[in-house]
Amino acid sequence: MSKQEQQAAAADEVQAKLKKPHRHKGIEYPAGAEVSLTKDQAERLTQREVI
Repeated sequence: MSKQEQQAAAADEVQAKLKKPHRHKGIEYPAGAEVSLTKDQAERLTQREVI
């Protein structure tokens, strides 16, 4: 990954706190867990009221 790609990936990353428990790839995240997400992931989870 080039330096420019890394900067773009870091800019798309957001921190969020979960309102509800959530499972991703077999990993259970409890309510209140802080996770790093892309903007697209955060948008989908917001629509589902997980974050």
